[in-house]
Amino acid sequence: METKTFNLIIVDDSKMTVETVASMIEHCKEPHFNIFKAYSGMDCLRLLGNHEVDLILMDIVMENFDGFETTKVIRANPKYENIPIIFMTANDPDAKMKEFAITHGGIDYLLKPFTDKEICNYLGLYTRFLVRERIINNTLSNLNLQLNKEVIEKNNALKELKEALEIRHKMFSIISHDLKNPILGFKTLIDDYVSNFDSLDIKDFQELLQLLQKSSDNLGSLLQDLLMWANFQRNQISFNPVEFDLSYIANQTIEQSKLQAQAKKIVIASQIPSETFVFADPNLINLILRNLISNAIKFTPSGGFVTLFSKIIKEQKLVEVSVSDTGVGIDEHRINSLFNLSTQKSTLGTNNETGTGLGLILVKDAVAMNRGEINVTSKLNKGTTFSFTLPFAEHEIHIDL
Repeated sequence: METKTFNLIIVDDSKMTVETVASMIEHCKEPHFNIFKAYSGMDCLRLLGNHEVDLILMDIVMENFDGFETTKVIRANPKYENIPIIFMTANDPDAKMKEFAITHGGIDYLLKPFTDKEICNYLGLYTRFLVRERIINNTLSNLNLQLNKEVIEKNNALKELKEALEIRHKMFSIISHDLKNPILGFKTLIDDYVSNFDSLDIKDFQELLQLLQKSSDNLGSLLQDLLMWANFQRNQISFNPVEFDLSYIANQTIEQSKLQAQAKKIVIASQIPSETFVFADPNLINLILRNLISNAIKFTPSGGFVTLFSKIIKEQKLVEVSVSDTGVGIDEHRINSLFNLSTQKSTLGTNNETGTGLGLILVKDAVAMNRGEINVTSKLNKGTTFSFTLPFAEHEIHIDL
């Protein structure tokens, strides 16, 4: 078992006394001490400021600054208030010094002269108390750390549970409102046409089919987003990154969005150069661009513009992809809540287009899965730009001569 070494200060204005007591203590088998020698109260205070001290032997009668005055200063500092101080004195005619010493901040006193055995036994007694106190303090400290850790873990669990409940509430709201309304709309529309079937002409049927097509498109997109979001939450999204030309996916996504844009006479264009190679999952990049373009169209008035462009950040080996519109813009205080399902609120588009708010949540998750980051800049009535980063795949062009 390892022997504990304690730091001890001997305080006496007699150098001979300090040396004699130090010699006695050095011959103790146990405990072992690092001894610091102080020849005045001020010396003791200086040593306390420079060393971690476990125990002090303090002479009472000293010139200028006696033991009681020195102890009073020591006890006034919270850092030193619990250091055991044992007074030493040769003057105790009424045998009342022990009580007096304790009332002045000491824990005990020794009456001079004392023998080697007496001082060793005395110090051994108090160091055993110190060891027990440290064991108890360490145990309490460890218990406190464990308790704090458990409290933090429980608070985090409660926070996650609260967020999960908020998300579930939002999901039920989406399902009960955005999913229920189109289905009930189908039923009402079909019931109405069935009731008046005999009086319908070909124009009425064309109108019915157009309405059904629009509603089914919206419902299909909603179901697709719900399933995709659920897969993200369960970590069941397929992630297959490859090197591909970003401009190809951008043009493909623009083609998919043309009908939505044409309905509002919005021009979509890509300024992403060909052979802009990235290392990412093409399906997820399509999901990101499709949602960002759809959002841009939704919040851009008729006759506006939606533009895709890219910037290569060579030093970071990244490509920054941006979808910019000339739409209504976003209030600054709403930007931080765009990617949080529990705080995100669906807003009607410029032609009263509806939405669930799930699209941007999916975009954030898909960008993160591709090791990228997303940010938003916007000015009211000027437009909005969503930008995200992707790993850049540098290709060398070889020309055969």
